[in-house]
Amino acid sequence: MSVGSNRLSALENSASKTAKALTRDPSLNVVMTRDEAFYNWETNTVGTPAYSGKLDDANGETEEGELAYAFRGLLDHECGHKVYTDCEALSEWLTAKEEAHGTEAAHRLQRLHNTFEDPQMEARWIDHHPGSQKYIAAKLRVTIRETGGAAPCDPEHRPFGFGGPAIGVFTAFGQAMLRIHHGFVTVGQVPPVIQYLLKVCEVEIAQGFEATTTQGCIEAAEAVWKKLCDLEDASEQQEGEGEGECLSGRQGEAGESESEAGEGEDQPGDHDSS
Repeated sequence: MSVGSNRLSALENSASKTAKALTRDPSLNVVMTRDEAFYNWETNTVGTPAYSGKLDDANGETEEGELAYAFRGLLDHECGHKVYTDCEALSEWLTAKEEAHGTEAAHRLQRLHNTFEDPQMEARWIDHHPGSQKYIAAKLRVTIRETGGAAPCDPEHRPFGFGGPAIGVFTAFGQAMLRIHHGFVTVGQVPPVIQYLLKVCEVEIAQGFEATTTQGCIEAAEAVWKKLCDLEDASEQQEGEGEGECLSGRQGEAGESESEAGEGEDQPGDHDSS
């Protein structure tokens, strides 16, 4: 998908005016990105992809009108993070977790938190901006339904083709929580190992999706993460040093992450919609 420079400038200008009006903050910065949406509270910047044309996917084609709605939905979503997410509390929590357990553990805790934060934040945003509901719905269709259905719930899924790395159990687990919650996938469509994790963490996952504040989402994310830690500890006691994936991302004794290689790192001030 490409956007001409003139069109991109016009789109960015329009998005900036809309976001500033929605958040009532004339100092908010808005930028167009290649493929990622975010809100960075430290720089007070919203970023969203410049969707244009048609998006090919396994189910056919997504019409340009759908992408236009999804673009607005991503803009509303990130504005919602600005207004309703307690970014300072989240950053302090992640910094403490990084100091205690390492960068990868903090990264995974952030991803768990975001899984719960997004729906509760979007619900609050829609309560105050009812007209945004259709845009948020289009955003969910384009970023979840149109990106593989149940495929990303499989640890062996390779989004960059057969030559690329598999996403692993943790990422597949997170994708399953998200896609099942929004009704795009059923539990029966995900692999047994993911079904098992969903069952083990059932109470904590429900706690997360019932949360109505950032703090509630933090507590739920930590509860799910602790369950993953308990599973690892029990596995090590029964089988000795395991050769499987380190689900929690906790640092090893040598100070290096035990998790699979190749996962990117989000900045504590950023909140991705993916």
